[in-house]
Amino acid sequence: MSADTSNRSLKRAEMLAQRAIESGVAGHRQKALDEWSLAEALVARHQADSDFHQWLRTGLADALCEVGQYARCLQVVAPARAWCVSIGQPLASICVARALWGLGRLDQVSEPLNEAVRLGGMAVLEHFEPQHRPALEALLARA
Repeated sequence: MSADTSNRSLKRAEMLAQRAIESGVAGHRQKALDEWSLAEALVARHQADSDFHQWLRTGLADALCEVGQYARCLQVVAPARAWCVSIGQPLASICVARALWGLGRLDQVSEPLNEAVRLGGMAVLEHFEPQHRPALEALLARA
């Protein structure tokens, strides 16, 4: 594959990621998921495991949580979690905690939730449904 083709694919992935962010902010969850998915697939072909790819994986994982695809979220975010932690970014840890919570694997939520709070403070709880926050705060208090 030529460098020109690779560069075009990366530019398209950047554009798709920007649109995914805008779609998510506008509340268009499925559209955001579709755009994150396309962007991640483009970069996976050209720059697998690059920082950009890890960032896209994290965005995709967040979008998967938003539509309730928790098992797939865990698969997508797993390779990006260590990278996110290394740069002080809590989103991958938030996604893991949200997905585990959504799957009912409550006994496994504490570690990624504590990690997310360590990286992003208590504001990370805003990523969870309001009715779940008291239980999550209690979980954090036990740690």
